[in-house]
Amino acid sequence: MMFYKMQSTKLSGIYRFFVTVFLMAGIVISTDSQTINFWLTNGDSQNYQLTSASKIQFLNGSLIFKNISTTPIQQIRKITFNTPTEAKEITALLPHPVLSPNPAKDYVIFSNLPAKEEIVSVYSITGAIILTSRISSSSNILDISMLNKGAYVVKTQNFSIRLIKL
Repeated sequence: MMFYKMQSTKLSGIYRFFVTVFLMAGIVISTDSQTINFWLTNGDSQNYQLTSASKIQFLNGSLIFKNISTTPIQQIRKITFNTPTEAKEITALLPHPVLSPNPAKDYVIFSNLPAKEEIVSVYSITGAIILTSRISSSSNILDISMLNKGAYVVKTQNFSIRLIKL
């Protein structure tokens, strides 16, 4: 099996972003006839067909996928993926809401909410719903003063966050 490998001694800026995204997501290409395009800093481009089993990963500062070429990562200006229109699902990275302060005594403030408005539920560690509230970007404070001290789980539509009540 041959691999496409780009060597790099130090990643910075956009390259570090790609390393983070690829390592966190573990990108696996699952659509037939998909291509990956590398736009090099010298103006050239390289286009490769990916198979339905291709896996793209970063390993020790190198971008690796099945192929037979090698290009230093410093020479790459842009990477694009072309997906056919019959792709079944594209998953976007959602912003993860943040609670602060945490641990908290009387209230928590939500930031980075993915939607303009969210229904937020607070669960005990036994799974019982203790509190439900509507949170928005303009009204992002949740009063938790009535909760007993302890650990809770705060759930939004897509996320769960651990909360410690002091």
